[in-house]
Amino acid sequence: MERKQGTAQAGGRRGPAGGGGADTIFLFDHNSTTPMLSEVSDYVAEGRVQYTYFTSDSPRVKEFTDGLQGRVFQQCFEQARGYYKWMAFTDLDEFLLVTDPKYNHSLPAVLRNFESYGAVLAHWQMLGSMGVQQLAEGQDLLPTFTKCMKPLNAHVKGIANLEFTSPGVNAHTFTYQEGKTGVRPGDGKTAVRAHRLVRPLDTPIVLYHFLGSKNNWKDRVERLGAGVSGMTTKIAHQYEVYDRNSTHDCTAGRDVAMLVPRRPKPTKAA
Repeated sequence: MERKQGTAQAGGRRGPAGGGGADTIFLFDHNSTTPMLSEVSDYVAEGRVQYTYFTSDSPRVKEFTDGLQGRVFQQCFEQARGYYKWMAFTDLDEFLLVTDPKYNHSLPAVLRNFESYGAVLAHWQMLGSMGVQQLAEGQDLLPTFTKCMKPLNAHVKGIANLEFTSPGVNAHTFTYQEGKTGVRPGDGKTAVRAHRLVRPLDTPIVLYHFLGSKNNWKDRVERLGAGVSGMTTKIAHQYEVYDRNSTHDCTAGRDVAMLVPRRPKPTKAA
């Protein structure tokens, strides 16, 4: 699924229970040309998705917490703290994958080993468009895009332990309390303010970051040149480089998509 305009912030990891992933998803749908509610209305009715649609500009800012994305992060922390233990902050084009077979694709099974830390960190794996101009109706990201860049990106994103964290200086790091740190579960490497870690690992978890189709990233550059944080600059050349260098096979997303039962879209009301 791709959206011509807009972004989404999603999170909500409740541990240690919760099956293979999130108990609740907080979906912030910003400026989508076609709001996503019709896609997820059944999950909303079941209480599994909390959906918020809003429109606004994304101004340039110097401090992350003053920008659009930072304010959404802050709202999530304030509303979820005390009710949830873990929360992942991801965009619509990002998917957290458990790659170590011993965890049986269960994110809570990974997280329960690190409850004394402030966050669990996962490296970005960038996946290119593979020359796909536009996804067809019903065509999904995970099984479609399987070519990635190597080596693995040093950037990390975190799953926050809400008891010990608050928003950081950008979307890739947190502010930690009580002397806590973020931890990379593959080797126990810790970080406080760093949003990049050397010698990146893709196990036991990795964050697949999809460029999507060519039309999708071109539209993103046109409409969201400053990004949702208000602190970045998105240019066509950046995506062209990612595309050109995405020549390696990365099939973890496709493989896990095959294991997830497809649920029909909600029927539109007459």
